[in-house]
Amino acid sequence: KEAAQHMVMRLKMAFKDEAEEADWMSNSTKASALEKLHKMFFAIGEPAHLNTYKGVHLSETAFLKNGLELSEWYIHHSFQRLTHPSDRTRWGSTSPTMTDAFYSYTDNGLFVPAGILQEPFFSTSHDDARNYGALGGVLGHEITHGFDDQGRKFGAEGESRNWWSSGDVARFREKAKCIVDYYSKFTELGKHVSGELTLGENIADMGGLKVAMRALKGLSQERGRGQVSEEEMRLFFYVVGAELVRGGATPRRRAAAAD
Repeated sequence: KEAAQHMVMRLKMAFKDEAEEADWMSNSTKASALEKLHKMFFAIGEPAHLNTYKGVHLSETAFLKNGLELSEWYIHHSFQRLTHPSDRTRWGSTSPTMTDAFYSYTDNGLFVPAGILQEPFFSTSHDDARNYGALGGVLGHEITHGFDDQGRKFGAEGESRNWWSSGDVARFREKAKCIVDYYSKFTELGKHVSGELTLGENIADMGGLKVAMRALKGLSQERGRGQVSEEEMRLFFYVVGAELVRGGATPRRRAAAAD
């Protein structure tokens, strides 16, 4: 957990450098972006506070009774939350075994379940390039969501607020057009993928890798190794492309990605 927290801080610093160098953002928008990044929280491995399930008495044999008691506790707990200020750091129904991470627009927070803090995504015994290419790419992806075409609609506290100027929106669309056009060239089942439809995920994929690589380069220099070697570069991109992102899909699922 501590090693993952150190990685997150390096990714956050790398994203800050990327945002400061962005030439399409106005100064006011850039200031809002940096404020949002500063206030973005990262929940690593587990919630800050665990539910105690006070009053629930479970049995090793009465399974129906267990389910009813837990349902009753959850309903009561949910109504109690209505009388308290919103807790941005609440995990909700996220499973600790989930092998993924996710960003919440309305909380401006990144949740990293314990399930992804293990191989093949992450291990303290792995090379830095492997960890940053795997978990670093995933976390960089999620951070980027806070600043993409959807993230711009939510402020630093998760409130509904468009913090981009009209000029920023126009410049963003102009910059993003090459990504839309690039992904629209791919075909599935004889149809072209909609680059416009998948723009948010595509930006997050590319931005996440860029941030992860920048963080890896910074770490390499800090440790006196100089530039990232060719071997480390191959490992970084091999892990992302050949191990983690590969997958299978039914024809129906693939068709859903086509326009």
